[in-house]
Amino acid sequence: MLLQLFALLSAVYLVYPFLSYAWLLRDPEPANQLDAPSIRRSIARQIEARLRRTEGPSSPLLTRMIQEITSEAMIEELIRGCGELPALPSVSVGPRPGRDAREATSARCSSELEWMFFTSWNQFEVQTAETLIRMQLQGSTWKVVDLQLRRLSAEPTRSENLP
Repeated sequence: MLLQLFALLSAVYLVYPFLSYAWLLRDPEPANQLDAPSIRRSIARQIEARLRRTEGPSSPLLTRMIQEITSEAMIEELIRGCGELPALPSVSVGPRPGRDAREATSARCSSELEWMFFTSWNQFEVQTAETLIRMQLQGSTWKVVDLQLRRLSAEPTRSENLP
């Protein structure tokens, strides 16, 4: 009996983050599943690092751009795979090389799940075509604590640096 209870609890624990991620994608108001301040800081660091690599010192528009990108609505859209970053001079938001425009447009609003797995007993990662979502067990729920945007973390291509 004790072994069966342990097996049941283990199965629930292993399935719970998968269900939390699925609910996050379908929840009309996922704000309670997001650690918004942590996500805002992470995205701001990514944008600043990318602009420093490609443009040099940050511009006065950076703060305004970060506020727009890190609004709660934009974060929710980015997690769902439907958000579009504003056109930054050093960030390509168009189709990737090797993809035609139709395929890129249809992929824009889908999560294109690549993999999901535990990184520790209380952390879970979801990799999609555009994002790396880190979820953490906080209390009895899984919350998104970090959002890495792949197009910001990738090294800029030669064409992105051309005027």
